[in-house]
Amino acid sequence: MKSILKFKNKKRFVISRHFSRKAGIHFDLRLELNNVLESWASKNIDELVKDSRRKVLLIKTKDHPLKWLNIEGNYNGDYYDIFDKGTYNIVKKTSNLMELRFNGKKLKGVYILLKKEKDQYLFFKK
Repeated sequence: MKSILKFKNKKRFVISRHFSRKAGIHFDLRLELNNVLESWASKNIDELVKDSRRKVLLIKTKDHPLKWLNIEGNYNGDYYDIFDKGTYNIVKKTSNLMELRFNGKKLKGVYILLKKEKDQYLFFKK
């Protein structure tokens, strides 16, 4: 029964490299929560993957439908490719912090998503 519960608690995530006409090249972190993808943008989330001691700034953006888990190529005039994807579990959640365990190809282990101000978050490895 324990393994079934673990599977049910797993949610999906994707990190897309987004070549935007308006905002330039950046990354979008999208987490499956409440039947949508909660989303954050970052200029340098790839550096966190290369050096786990880094902390990166994420800016909260609008939620996206679940189909964005697989969006690649040209879409609405911008270009997307998938930098990483996989599953994650929420280890701990408070009003301004989420502790998340990622199981992706690049993002692995426990990370903290810490709300700093209005739409600004710090994202770093625990």
